[in-house]
Amino acid sequence: MTFNIGSQTGGVINNVQGDQNITGGQHGMLVTSADARQALGSLGQAVAAAGLDETAAAQAHAELA
Repeated sequence: MTFNIGSQTGGVINNVQGDQNITGGQHGMLVTSADARQALGSLGQAVAAAGLDETAAAQAHAELA
């Protein structure tokens, strides 16, 4: 049996062949671009305040960029 799945969006998507039993519920989380940018900004501030040596700070900021 073959099935093709096109583009999908949503919190939790289950594509199965046959039976599927779910217990305990399923939960999804949406992270917006704005939320991600805010988290990166906060992480950048934490790196700056961490007192890292120059090399480690440069590496951390390069990863954040």
